[in-house]
Amino acid sequence: MLDGDQDGEFCYWLLQKTVVQFPEVKVLITATDCNKRWLQEVIHFNVLAIVPRDSTVETFALAVNSAAMGMMFLPGDWRTTPEKDIKDLKSLSARQREILTMLAAGESNKEISRALNISTETVKAHLESLYRRLEVKNRTQAAMMFKYLLLKRIIFTASRKLAAGCKNIMVRRTNQLNGVPHR
Repeated sequence: MLDGDQDGEFCYWLLQKTVVQFPEVKVLITATDCNKRWLQEVIHFNVLAIVPRDSTVETFALAVNSAAMGMMFLPGDWRTTPEKDIKDLKSLSARQREILTMLAAGESNKEISRALNISTETVKAHLESLYRRLEVKNRTQAAMMFKYLLLKRIIFTASRKLAAGCKNIMVRRTNQLNGVPHR
């Protein structure tokens, strides 16, 4: 369990170290303000639950039980994708997205420059621009942010499709109960 009200950079560093040394450890974070940006960025560090500090005992118990079963427990307002996250990726140029994708795949600057037929200095310039845009400090954080944003988009899209599918099933079932024939 981690106190999310500590300094964000310290918590980020601590989670990075923990996941490297103890990859099987699952983390639960409590925080007064669960909308801090760094909290949304650490999900990939084996964080399975983020619980508002003012939650009821039942909510804490549910969070701990969910984490123990390997399921995520996140604040309710995280179930939608903030428009800013979508815009972050869409606002990047095609070249920046290419470079970020290769960076996230573990390619070096030299490998990226060869693959895209540009100089390593141009790659570095693109990376500096990407760091500023994504509000990160280095290539590791940029790669993790990219993977986080992609994962968040995939989950958001899948949950919308699932919700639409459930709605269709409910409509069909209601129609069946009301005697409306299925087309």
